[in-house]
Amino acid sequence: MKNNITALTIAGSDSGGGAGIQADLKTFSALGIYGTTAITVITAQNLNKINDIFVLPENIIRKQIETIFDGYSIKAAKTGILYSEKIIDIIIHSFANRDIKLVIDPVMISTSGKALMDKKALEKITDGLFPIANLITPNIPEAEYLTNSIIDSKEDMQKAVSILYNKYKVPFLLKGGHMTNISDDLLITDEGINIFSSERISGVNTHGSGCTLSAAITAFLCQDYALYEAVRSAKEYIKSTLLDPIQISDKTQIINHFADY
Repeated sequence: MKNNITALTIAGSDSGGGAGIQADLKTFSALGIYGTTAITVITAQNLNKINDIFVLPENIIRKQIETIFDGYSIKAAKTGILYSEKIIDIIIHSFANRDIKLVIDPVMISTSGKALMDKKALEKITDGLFPIANLITPNIPEAEYLTNSIIDSKEDMQKAVSILYNKYKVPFLLKGGHMTNISDDLLITDEGINIFSSERISGVNTHGSGCTLSAAITAFLCQDYALYEAVRSAKEYIKSTLLDPIQISDKTQIINHFADY
């Protein structure tokens, strides 16, 4: 564990342990970062679906963040499920004038189709939270929503990530895990587009991989990695978690956050 390197995750609790707060804390710990939390929602979920969501009162969410800032020196933070306009307002206010690197994972819809943001929240996150972020990490469905386009190829990904950068003037990492024929992630900054190609690893349930990747990037930013190096290192880490999975049943293997990296 590194001395005095502390990160914050503002996200939802996953009762199955594979995504959200649980995945973020495992990732922070695996990469030598002390993790703190502000929980936004409590979910009843497993590897396949979200059965129910309980949204915490705005006051307790605000107090969690305020108390963390009062007691810890946070170098970087990330967000997951934010759910409502009021919760996003709290985060915008909390991070105003603070020198904290912020990674936004714009969790909008679960893989099983459960809505994780209402319409007003979608507007608030793009207009209010995106501009103060250091990196935004949408997946393909999220990028399709944000660009009002269909993404079926690497060329489509390049067009979409360019649209996002030109609109919001913030670095984006467009994750390609939902593509069927490629498994590339595209990072766009003011220096242009970098493509991170990786092999598609079969046989592992990738529930929580998006949370894990954004948490890993946050962990490396905590250690003062430049953005490109933070993304590259996070990609290597997520690869290790998939190549050495945990077997939880005869037919199911899941991400191993503590695989050798």
